[in-house]
Amino acid sequence: MTAQTAIAARRLLRHSTGGVLSTLSAEMEGHPVGSVVPIVLDGRGRPVVHISRLAQHTQNLAADPRACITLADRSQDVDVAARLMWISTAEPLPEDEVPSAVRRFRFRFPGSQERLSLPDFHFMRLIPKKARYVGGLGQATWINSERLLRKNPFYSDEAGVAARLIGDNGPFLRRYFPTTAKPLKAIPEVVSIEADGIELRLGENLLTVDFQGDVVAFEQLEAELRRGAVTALRD
Repeated sequence: MTAQTAIAARRLLRHSTGGVLSTLSAEMEGHPVGSVVPIVLDGRGRPVVHISRLAQHTQNLAADPRACITLADRSQDVDVAARLMWISTAEPLPEDEVPSAVRRFRFRFPGSQERLSLPDFHFMRLIPKKARYVGGLGQATWINSERLLRKNPFYSDEAGVAARLIGDNGPFLRRYFPTTAKPLKAIPEVVSIEADGIELRLGENLLTVDFQGDVVAFEQLEAELRRGAVTALRD
């Protein structure tokens, strides 16, 4: 496996807003059961799902926490699309991490506000064991999960960093979107910040920006965003 393969798999993970969560059925003698679920990432880049305690997949995980989530590049035809299969075990998200997950869900999925308030829904995190990446026809490889994880230096204060970014760099963030994107002249919202990219929202437009390398400090983050904004404006 090359470094470029790991980068491509990591980008697919960050760009994916949802996937198929497979669990082992508690009723059908261990048969796999698939459910389409929205996801966000935690502070190390592990998928977090928000599911009902009444749902079949939740009951399956309570009986057997083994799971697999499959993500695909939805911009490509399904027969050639890049995809990532992450073999995992599921665990409840610790309470001190719930506010961060709520923030990410709220900005990534604006229609999720109601379900986030429902008492029977809860967050679960998928702890990866091994990943299988398919970059296209005949391009399949196993990847050590650690190659896909990143410690996020901005996660613990993401709301504060996002507010600072918008306050100091709003016009630069707007350049990532077409001038015709609505709301016109509005400043984008910061959905999430990672060491290797950022996700922005302007109205119904969701955009993931990839950095050239990892950033670990606000000044690096700001410089990377301004550099990308200049390139976006030129293009």
